[in-house]
Amino acid sequence: MRWKFLSDLLVSIVMCLWVYRCVVLQIPRYIITIHELLAHTPHDHVERKSLEYAQSKLEELSQVFLASDPLKLSRL
Repeated sequence: MRWKFLSDLLVSIVMCLWVYRCVVLQIPRYIITIHELLAHTPHDHVERKSLEYAQSKLEELSQVFLASDPLKLSRL
């Protein structure tokens, strides 16, 4: 019973690390996509400020992940 608990715990930890790594790797792609959208969005477009806000928040989130990633999972 104890080994079952430990193996379940290990599987949970590995899955969390895998999801975390996937999120960390996706954020730069989202930033690039929004950057490309902004390049083709007129400055007076109603959604321009929303795209700029989303880009800035994703850049902040990216910095938080990089600063708090002691294992440097993005290199895996």
